[in-house]
Amino acid sequence: MKDIADKFIELADSKKKHDDARPFFLKQIEGEYNPLLWKCYLSHMKERNDNFEKKERIALLGSSNIMPMKDMLQSVFNANKISTDYYVGEYGNYLQELMRDASKLYSFGPTLTIIMLSLPDIVPSIYEDPFSCDKKDVESLLAKISEDLKAALKKYSSAAAKNTTYMAIIPSYEEPCSYVYSPGHSFRSDTYLTKLRDVIEWLENEKNNIVMINARKCISKYPVNKAEDKRYWYLGRIRYTDMFF
Repeated sequence: MKDIADKFIELADSKKKHDDARPFFLKQIEGEYNPLLWKCYLSHMKERNDNFEKKERIALLGSSNIMPMKDMLQSVFNANKISTDYYVGEYGNYLQELMRDASKLYSFGPTLTIIMLSLPDIVPSIYEDPFSCDKKDVESLLAKISEDLKAALKKYSSAAAKNTTYMAIIPSYEEPCSYVYSPGHSFRSDTYLTKLRDVIEWLENEKNNIVMINARKCISKYPVNKAEDKRYWYLGRIRYTDMFF
């Protein structure tokens, strides 16, 4: 990994080979995750916009802290010769941001919005205290969340017509992610994921500026010890590792 990072630094610091640094970076990140390479890009290329003609204004909203995604996106967009400005909303406050016309999200005026929600954040009771969950209560809570999310996204997609929203609802690796128990019942938590996903897919079909990301496919690429790190969570409510972002 170090030899790849060293090669990138050599290209980035050379006046003659500087233009080769970006395609080299893009090619390398298609393979194994190399944290050193990403750090080198940020330190050597992040401030070099080279008068890029294209610019994106990107808003990031999450049910937990997704700040690490900013550096990842900034690197990839810069490597593709696109300059970027960012607004990162307060984690867990995504519904209020989407619903309030006076929120900083609307005044920022994004061209691209990424919303990343995790099931343990949305319905924490089924993970924190699964044996005391009542199925009807959980379903009632889920129905309310679905309606709130649907209303918020519908409003936002209409108000920010020039913006494209990418939405991901991510399942959890943690037990009891396969089954949730209540007296006399056991039911797959995938049911919750499916119901929330159905809301987004309905909006995706109705609106041309909402895109549903296949979070199940994304998370299946990584083992739990690579995608989640409890230290990140306790230090800053960051649920996922840099590699996952």
